[in-house]
Amino acid sequence: MAIIGVGVAGFDHWYAAIGACEEAARDPRCRLVAAGDQHEQLPGFARERGVGFVSADPLEVVARPDVDLVVAAASSDRNPALVAEAAARGKPVISVKPMAVTVRAGEDLAAVVRRAGIPFFPLECQGRLQAGAQRIREWWGQGQRLGRPISALLVMRGSVPLTDWPGHAVPATWWLDPLRVPGGGWIDHAIYDVDFLRWALGSEVRQVVGQTSTLKHPELRVEDFGIGTLTFENGVIAAVEVTWHGTPGAGAGTRQFVGTAGQLIASLPRSQGWLVATEQGEQGWRQEEPPAGRTLALEHMLDHVLDGKALAAGADDGLANLRACVAFYRSAAEGRAVAPADV
Repeated sequence: MAIIGVGVAGFDHWYAAIGACEEAARDPRCRLVAAGDQHEQLPGFARERGVGFVSADPLEVVARPDVDLVVAAASSDRNPALVAEAAARGKPVISVKPMAVTVRAGEDLAAVVRRAGIPFFPLECQGRLQAGAQRIREWWGQGQRLGRPISALLVMRGSVPLTDWPGHAVPATWWLDPLRVPGGGWIDHAIYDVDFLRWALGSEVRQVVGQTSTLKHPELRVEDFGIGTLTFENGVIAAVEVTWHGTPGAGAGTRQFVGTAGQLIASLPRSQGWLVATEQGEQGWRQEEPPAGRTLALEHMLDHVLDGKALAAGADDGLANLRACVAFYRSAAEGRAVAPADV
């Protein structure tokens, strides 16, 4: 069996990068052969894992002949150059989210991927690989148990990202730099919700109404509060609220899905399971255990590269997610509804 050489290019998105390294160590089909970033912790981290090549320049990782698959986990502003280098060499890419800072840069990136024909998987789409998300898609998005989908409420409260490595606090990170990201607290987690809704419903966002503010952390140059109303082509309306108002280490959220024949509530922490109420002979709320299990992004890409299994998402999904998020910020700035197709 061929062993796939994995290179991690950039550790700005450190939890994705380190997570990919841990995935590679567990999967016998691949080997972590190269890692690139300027962070002072990287050489020691790589040495402990037996990584043969370490560079301060992530582009050198992408160019390595022993790197067959690239995990691009640099910041969003640096990502297009890494993807272009990988595309020029015909290498599959697992990409940071969001995949670019602007829609124009995202369009260029998607075009590069299409021309090269390389496999490309955006990290905000990894929710599609979770058994629980797949069940919700069946019950709600496909109307199997909850009836025709009509509305949703998704809330997530995280905390301001102030670490650039596990246990290494810094005054500011790239997530807080408006030159390096499309926005702050809202897009940080809302981009996952945007992708989930598009995928579960099989429908694109028609318009977005957004509101942002900096309520808890006035020193930030990006918002710590955002709430958006997304209207989909099929008529479903979803409210997505995401903030950096949570207590560090104690993120919380809820996902509530309403159909013509029932409701489902999935909350964080997950200890209470799901609450389900339907009109199919069940009275009141029922507590149910969500299905366990998920496929990780690297495993999913290896399944595609080695076994020909279809990828759950691609560059066009990353671009659609970015468009919807940029439409949210334009709406918040201009005080009007904005269509993603117009940004």
